[in-house]
Amino acid sequence: MAKREDPEAIAIYQALMDEVDAAFTARDAARHAKVIYVPHHIRSRQEIINIRTTDELRAAFFQYLEFCDNLGASTHKRQVLTARFKNRDAIEGTHEVNTMDADGVHVTPPTRTTVIIMRMMGQWRICGSDNSTDHITGVSEALRDLMKQT
Repeated sequence: MAKREDPEAIAIYQALMDEVDAAFTARDAARHAKVIYVPHHIRSRQEIINIRTTDELRAAFFQYLEFCDNLGASTHKRQVLTARFKNRDAIEGTHEVNTMDADGVHVTPPTRTTVIIMRMMGQWRICGSDNSTDHITGVSEALRDLMKQT
C-alpha cells in the first residue's frame, strides 16, 4: 500500500504549487500553462470547470485573476499537506489554498484541494483538482462564452 506522505512526492507537488503561485503573482498565463495539462478539470462545490484547450486555460487564468482582484487579493499561497505516489508517474495529494490581501489577511477562507499530478513525456503536470470552496469564480461562465465564439 502506498504511503500517505512521501517526501519525494511532496517536493514535486510543492514545486508545482510554487510555480502556480508565481504565475498568478506575475499574471503570467504562459508560465501557468507550462504546469497544467489540458484537457483539465477543476471541481468545486459550486461549479465544474472543464478546460478543453489552451485558449480556455488562458481565459480561465485571467477570469480567476479578475475574481481575486475583485476580492482585493494580492497573494496566493498553496501549501502541500499530503502527497503519495499512486504509481511511478502519478501523484495524488492535497494542498491548502490561501488567498490574501497585501496585509496578509485572508480574503477567502483557506480552501483544501485534492490534485492529481502526472508525469508525461518526462514533465510533471497538474491534471485536475477538486476543492472545497463555496465561491463561484465565474470561470465556467467565461469559458462558455469563449466556446460560443469559437
